[in-house]
Amino acid sequence: MTGQGGDAVTLHRTYLTVDGDKAPVDAPKKLMRHETAKQLTGGAIRLVAPGRRLAVTEGIETALAVIEVTGLPTWATGNAHLLETFVPPPGVRQVLVFADKDRPSRQHPSGHGQEAARGLVTRLWAMGIRAGAIAPTLDIPAERKGVDWLDVFNRLGKAGFPALGSVDTALTRAA
Repeated sequence: MTGQGGDAVTLHRTYLTVDGDKAPVDAPKKLMRHETAKQLTGGAIRLVAPGRRLAVTEGIETALAVIEVTGLPTWATGNAHLLETFVPPPGVRQVLVFADKDRPSRQHPSGHGQEAARGLVTRLWAMGIRAGAIAPTLDIPAERKGVDWLDVFNRLGKAGFPALGSVDTALTRAA
């Protein structure tokens, strides 16, 4: 994971089984702060080179699903808090947030993923960057705390994603 300026700030590790599933260990995902890192907020896991348009997600697997379906350059931020504090690199003029859909909680009455996406979009518009967010329409299974775009891809394939033309139209109208 790199900070706003592109310097390494932490190492993200995900423990997997030989089948590629998350390993059945206490903490299958870990962020390990770099000893010289000052700040995680604002940064991201830069999976591909950005363009004038950049998509962002919370999780790496979700970002890879977005790349697979849309072809958009997509970065993962690691979690909802880091999504909300993300700062795009210079040259990015439009950010599309593929938000997680999380259950409401006492601390996050509208769901943490949705609130983080809304906060990021609001801040980006104030910075002069066109931004929008979309969350999955899938119902959250009883045993889960939320769903993300990887869940959409796994259940519905490409058909579960919105047409990017409709996203462009919504962002143009909002501008």
